[in-house]
Amino acid sequence: MSIAGFIQSWYHNKFNRILIISTLCIIFLIFGYFYSIPDYTIFPGNSSFQSITYSDKTIGGNSEILNFATTDTAILFDFILKDKSYVHYAGITLYQNNWKHIDVSHYNTITISMKSVGIHNIGVYFFTPNTYNSNIEDICFYNNFSIDSTKTLYSLSLNDFTIPNWWFDNAKLSPHESIPLDVSNIRYINISNAFTTQVNIVNSFVIYSVTFTRNNTQLLLLLIGIFLIVCIVSCVIHFLYIKTSVPQSIIVTYKSVETPEETNKSHKVFEFINSNYTDSELTLEHIAKHTGISSRKITSIIQETYQCNYKSYINTIRIEESKRLLSQTQLQIGEIADAVGFSSQSYFNVVFKNIVGESPLVYREKNSSRNIQ
Repeated sequence: MSIAGFIQSWYHNKFNRILIISTLCIIFLIFGYFYSIPDYTIFPGNSSFQSITYSDKTIGGNSEILNFATTDTAILFDFILKDKSYVHYAGITLYQNNWKHIDVSHYNTITISMKSVGIHNIGVYFFTPNTYNSNIEDICFYNNFSIDSTKTLYSLSLNDFTIPNWWFDNAKLSPHESIPLDVSNIRYINISNAFTTQVNIVNSFVIYSVTFTRNNTQLLLLLIGIFLIVCIVSCVIHFLYIKTSVPQSIIVTYKSVETPEETNKSHKVFEFINSNYTDSELTLEHIAKHTGISSRKITSIIQETYQCNYKSYINTIRIEESKRLLSQTQLQIGEIADAVGFSSQSYFNVVFKNIVGESPLVYREKNSSRNIQ
C-alpha cells in the first residue's frame, strides 16, 4: 500500500477520525481557555495597588531619595547612592492594599515598561511568606535585566526568578535547597537598581507599566506535540492492525456473477473471467483480446464494482474455489493449486494465507467434510 493510500485508509477509519477530531477539540478548548485569560495590570490603573520607596538606610546606608512621584501614567524615581554601606540600593515597592497577597498563578511572565538615567541594570524582586525560617519574614526571588535610556518594554519569565545567595545565608539554608516560587502568594514586588548603578550622582528611572501576562508559546508547542504524538500512535496502531488483521474476502461467485444494472461491457468482463479463472496464463491482455474491451477499461470496471484490482479479484475467485475443493475433495494441495489457476503451490500457499488468514493445510483440517462427519 502506498503512503497516500495508507493515509487515506487511516483517516477514513471511523475510530481514527473520532480520535483526531476529539483531540483537536480538546486542544482548541485548552488553548482557547489560556489565551482568553486577561492580563493582570499592577500599574497603571489598578487602584488596589500602592507604591512606596525603600533604600539601604535600613541596613545603615545613607543613600538619598530625591524625588518620588506617581501620576496616572508613570512612577518617577530619583535617588543618589552613597558608599557608606558595603551594598547600596534604592527602589520602589508595589503592594496590594492591606498587604493582601497577590495571586498570579494564571500567568508566567511579568512585563515592565521603563526607562532610566545613570542605571544600567534593574532588579525585580518577589517576596513570598517564609515557611522555612521564622526569623526571616519573607522569601526573596529575583531577576534582573539591562535597561535602556529610552522607554522599552521588558519581559521576564516567572520561571527564571531565583533566590539570591544572601537570602540562603540569612536563612541558614543550603543554596542547593529547592524552594519554588509560590506565584499564588506574592506579598509585594520590589523594583530597584542592580549591580552597576553609579554612586554619588543622581540616578533615576521611570516606570510606565507593570503587568502580569501569559505567554502561550510553550503551551502551543506542547499541544502541537501532543497532537502529533496522538496522530503517530494512531497511525502505528492502524498499521499494525492492517498487518495482522485477516483481509476480508471479496464476496463473488465465479459461475454467475450477480451485478444488477451493469453495462454489457461489465457482463462481458466478469463472464469471461469467471469462466476462465482456472487458466494460470489469464492476463488483462488476454481478457482484452477476447472481449474487445481495453485493459484500462477492464481495470476500471473491476475497481468500480469491487474496489480492488484485477489481481486481487481473480485471486479471490481462485481461493474461494480452492476452499471448496479443500473441504469437499481428497485432491492434493498441489493439485488444487493447479486446478484453480495458480502456477505454483508455493505461490498458492502465500495467497491463500494472505486472504484466508491460515494455510491451506490448516484450513482443510478445520473444514474437511470428514471432520464434520
